[in-house]
Amino acid sequence: WNGYKAVNKEQETRSALNIPTLPSSGKRIETVGSESPDIAPGEPTNLTNLAIYRSSAIRTNIEWPRAIRAFTKDPLLGTGFSSLGLATDNDFLRALGEVGLLGTAAMFLFFFEVIKRVWFNFRHNEGFFKYFSAACMAMILAMIANSLFIDVFEASKVASLFWMVIGFNLGMGGLKGKIYK
Repeated sequence: WNGYKAVNKEQETRSALNIPTLPSSGKRIETVGSESPDIAPGEPTNLTNLAIYRSSAIRTNIEWPRAIRAFTKDPLLGTGFSSLGLATDNDFLRALGEVGLLGTAAMFLFFFEVIKRVWFNFRHNEGFFKYFSAACMAMILAMIANSLFIDVFEASKVASLFWMVIGFNLGMGGLKGKIYK
């Protein structure tokens, strides 16, 4: 019994089209909003732990090995943009798989240069712009850490805002006349 009761004939007909889930062990699991979640044997019964378990399993068993296989096919150039599918959930493995060592090295050099310029803006300015540059540096480090588990630099809604803020920081450095050379 899944706790659902049809109110009218139309709902009963639509309910019959649903794919049945695997039966549970019979033990009642306390959940929020669901009477019988789909839990396979060996999976955690707590919904938060279950979500973390499944997310980690997808990354370590499917997405990351796919990126590593793509990298081993052509280590120098990779297998091409979007060849790994919609998500890899690790920007660095995604880069290695899609653009190989050369593209990943270019990405690291690009980030190195951006970090050097934001650091220059921090060290050679005062007031609001100095603090803004410090915030940009913290944002860069947070995004790099986040990119170990999400394709945050290219497949995220946050990416466009990130690049706009970084561009604003670098542009303001140029307007202030203190340009990194």
